Amino acid sequence: VARGLWPLLRSAEFSSLMLALIRHPGRPWTLEAMAALVHMSRATFCKRFTETCGQPPAAFLLLLRMKIASQLLASRCSVAQV
Repeated sequence: VARGLWPLLRSAEFSSLMLALIRHPGRPWTLEAMAALVHMSRATFCKRFTETCGQPPAAFLLLLRMKIASQLLASRCSVAQV
C-alpha cells in the first residue's frame, strides 16, 4: 500500500481522485488535472493533499505507480506489459 493512501481514500475531498488514480495510473496526470477532478485550485489542491497524506501529489503518484508496477511484475506480467 502506498504511504498516505488510506487517509486520502477516507477523505471526502480526495476519495474520487484516488479511485481514478488507481484505476488509470498510466494516464498523464498533471497537477491541474488532479486539482480539477476535485474542484480545487492548483495551490489549494497541493496544500490540502500534502496535509492529508504527508507528501506532495507528484511524489504520491510516482509511489503509487511503482507499487502497481511491482505487483504486476510479481504476478508474472512482462516488463513490456507493465
